[in-house]
Amino acid sequence: MSYYLEVLKEYTEFGGRIRRKKYWMFNLISFIVAFILAAVEPSLAGLYGVAIFLPSLGANIRRLHDTGRSGWWFLISFVPFVGPIILLVFLIQDSKPGENQYGLNPKVKLQNNLTDNGNIKPRRVSSPKEQLALDNSKVECNECNKILDVDSEFCPNCGVKVIPEGKKECDNCNSLIDEEAEFCSKCGEKAIVTCPECENKLNFGIDFCPDCGFDVNNKNSSKEV
Repeated sequence: MSYYLEVLKEYTEFGGRIRRKKYWMFNLISFIVAFILAAVEPSLAGLYGVAIFLPSLGANIRRLHDTGRSGWWFLISFVPFVGPIILLVFLIQDSKPGENQYGLNPKVKLQNNLTDNGNIKPRRVSSPKEQLALDNSKVECNECNKILDVDSEFCPNCGVKVIPEGKKECDNCNSLIDEEAEFCSKCGEKAIVTCPECENKLNFGIDFCPDCGFDVNNKNSSKEV
C-alpha cells in the first residue's frame, strides 16, 4: 500500500526514475480498487480512472526512464495490436544499473530512506561513485570519470587502465593488489616503502615523499631547510 500512496503523492512528477516493484504494486492496487468500485457502482470506476490518470501517466514515464528510454516511448501504446505489447515488454524490464541521464538507480536511492530497525543502520549513498560501488555492475574511470562496466580493463574513452577502488598496480608485474598490501601476492615485489625522514608509508616506485619532500631513492639526501 505504501508504494500506491507514494505514486499518488508524486502525481506531478514526470522526471526521474521509478523501480519496477513500485510501479507494478501501484498498478495492482489500482486494478483492485477499480474492480471493487465497478462492482459497487460502475460510474465510480470511471471517476477513479480520471483521478489516477496523472499519477499513472507519470509512473509509466518514470518506469521507461528507469529502463534507459525516453518517456515518449509511451506513445507506442497507441499503435494497434503490437504497440501495447512492445510497451509491456519495456515496462517489465529491470532497472538500468547505475546512473543514467534520468537519475540514480532507484534501488540504491531507496537505501537513503531506510530508518533504524534495531541494529540495522541506514546505508547512505553520498556520491555517484559510491552508488556505482554498491550497484556492483559499474565503475568510474579515475582519469576521465566515464562510467564503465565493472569488468573493463581499460577505459575506451581515454585509454587509462581501470583500477578499482581499494586496489593498486604492482610496479613489477602489473597485477592488481590491495592498496595497503606491503608485498605483491603474485610476484613478491615490495609494494610499500617507508620514508627514512618522516616514516610515512609510500607506494613503491614513488621518488619523493609527498609529506616531507625527501628523496626516497637517495637515503643520503636531506630535506632543504
